[in-house]
Order: sequence, then structure tokens, then C-alpha cells
Amino acid sequence: MSTPTAPVDEATAPPMLRAEARFVFALAGVDDTRPVHAAQQLAPLAERVRHWPAVIAIAHNEGALPLLARFAAAGGVPAMPPSESARLQRMAPLAQFRSGVLESRLKTLVDTLGTQRVPAVLLKGAALATTVYPRFVDRAMGDLDVLVPADRGAEAFAIARELGWQPAAQAIGDHAFGDHQHLRPLKDGTGLGVGLDLHTHVVRPSAPTPIDGDRFRRDAAAWGRTAALVPSPEDLLLHACIHFVWSHSAGSGAWKAFRDVRQLLRHSGFDVERFEQLVNESRAGSCAFWTLHLAHELGGVSEAGALCTRFASSTPRALTGMMTRHFTSTLTDRPDGLPVRLQHRLWELAVQPSRHKHGAARPWDRDEEFVHDGDAGHAAHSSTSTDSSSPTQRAASMYRYVRSLLNTD
Repeated sequence: MSTPTAPVDEATAPPMLRAEARFVFALAGVDDTRPVHAAQQLAPLAERVRHWPAVIAIAHNEGALPLLARFAAAGGVPAMPPSESARLQRMAPLAQFRSGVLESRLKTLVDTLGTQRVPAVLLKGAALATTVYPRFVDRAMGDLDVLVPADRGAEAFAIARELGWQPAAQAIGDHAFGDHQHLRPLKDGTGLGVGLDLHTHVVRPSAPTPIDGDRFRRDAAAWGRTAALVPSPEDLLLHACIHFVWSHSAGSGAWKAFRDVRQLLRHSGFDVERFEQLVNESRAGSCAFWTLHLAHELGGVSEAGALCTRFASSTPRALTGMMTRHFTSTLTDRPDGLPVRLQHRLWELAVQPSRHKHGAARPWDRDEEFVHDGDAGHAAHSSTSTDSSSPTQRAASMYRYVRSLLNTD
């Protein structure tokens, strides 16, 4: 078996990858059961692709590789060279194997928690993969997220350790997890990078976009024949919006968020009115707007267009175009040298935290507590650049970038 191409380092990806990245993001909205129709929709983007190995690498990084492989196998990407299509098909089994390991480990964990009468609610990818996706393998994820009662967290952690999960992120002090939504991360010993986050809260207790954990549990339903529960579709979308825009500053995890939006909005039990109510209760209007808006504009998720209009008042209309260009640029171009402070100010312009009574809290407040070699994912709010350049260089970079955002040509 040939060695797969190494993933693209998104932090240093050159501008030439913009077309490749946009093609991958647009896959979020495709109906892979109608490959010919979807291929026609994607044809204009496919024509701009110049480096198909980069498409595969970006898809791998974003979690889109299983869908791309299945789509290409069905003839949905005629522009892809046969050699790259064949390599893609050779890579797909590894993703399927990894997903199988995750699913098996998840079932073992929730069954064991159940025998010890520790209530468990699946979150994020684990919950989505078992509800709104046809198969578990169809929802790529970096780790498993499981919610347990706060007063049973230590017990659940001990149970996971007995099942072979090992503590990760040892370079992070225990104090960093004192006001965190999950306990210290765990990792599996398989070497596949499989992780486990045991949550004691859905979102960080001090987060300005709160989710009532007790209500979250009450509204959850059983997962098959297991003792675990899965949240309602509306709660899953609410959590996805907050996680993408607040926890990740709309700078990473985009493709999975867009695909999740599509799958949830197509779920027969999704209640639009209830979702709007939950968003308003959580003060998450701008998080919902930007997740849905970008899913529609960049991910091609047609269903998100109408729903995002319900939250359009969360952001001044005059800013929408400029902020759309900013988020699109950071997700596709990864502009080099963009000062961190400028990124933060632009995020605030888009999300309007003061307007939504979010207080002084910001996503990047605790980054320094989580920055270390083994767990950079906890501090992903300034991954596109650093402020190590000179003041003159930073000023010039800011000027060029803001000018590009204001340019509507």
C-alpha cells in the first residue's frame, strides 16, 4: 500500500490553495446519492482546481475524505485525474478502520458506564454519527465527547482509565481544567490518535452562551439498545453553532460544522421554532447566524439559507459582506502575517459579544493555559499567525488586509 500524502499544514498553506480549499468546503452541501447532479453543481469550482493532491490533503485535514472518496468512486469528480482518484480510494480504508475503532471504543465505554449507573450523553461527532448520518464512518471526528454528571466525573474518568484510556495533555496544569467543560483529555493506545473528552458541562460554565445541562439531558433520547442518550437535533445544532463560532472562533472545524448543518436540517424531526427558542435562550444568535450563513455561502448547504435569516438581526447588515469575506479568507487563504489582535477585533465585529450581553469573556482568554506541543487544538484562536513581526510590518499587513475586505469588486 502506498503512503498517503501528508496533510497540508493549513497555517502555512499558500494562497494558490484557495481554489482547492473552496472545492473541499463546497462538498459539505453535496448529495452524494446523486453524484451526477452534484458534479454539475461543483463543476465551476472543480475547473479552478490546479493541484488535486492538495484537495485530497485538505479533505483529510477537514474530515471530508470519506465523503470525497465515496463521491469520486461514484463518478462525482470527473475532473480528478485517475491516478489521484485511485490514491484516494487507497486512503479511504484507513479512515474507515479508524472510525470502526472509535465506534467500538464508544460502545464499550457507554456500556461500562451503564453497568455502573453513570448517566452518559453523547456529544458532538459521536452523537451526530449515531443519529443524523447514515453510518458512523460518515462523520469524521478527532475524538469522542461524552457528557457525564459533574458529581460523577471522577468516577467516569476512573472507569475510562480501567478500559485502557490514558491521560493526555500532561503539560497542561490541572488548574486549567477547573473551569473547563471537560476533564483532562484521554487518548487510546492504538496509535491512531483516538481521543476521549469526558464532559461535565456541555459548554464551559463561564461561557456567555450557556446551555442548561439538565435540560439537555432531559430532552435527550436513547441511543439504540445502549444506556447512553443522544441530544435532540435542535440541541445538536445549537451546540455545533456555539462550538464553531465561539470555541473555534469560526477558524477551524468548518467543514464538519457545515456538513453537520446539512444533516441536521434534513432530519425529519428537526423543529425550527424550537431551535430558534434555544438559540435565543443561549444568547447565541450571532453564533447561529454565522454558522448557517457560512454553511450556505461557503459550504453550499442550501437548507441553511432560509434559516439563517431568522438570526440576521444579530449582526449589523452593513458588516455582513465584509465579515463573510474575512471568514472565507481565513478558512481558505490562511492569510500570512495577519496580526492576532486584528483577527480578534474582526471576530468581535462579526459576533457582536457586547450587543448579545456576552460580557467580557472571549474565546482566546485562556489560550496560554493550553498552549503546548501536545495539545495545540485547545488554543486554535490565533493559529494563522503570530505577532512576532515588526510594528511597521504589522501595520502594513493590517492595512492591506482590511483594504481587501472593503473591496467589493
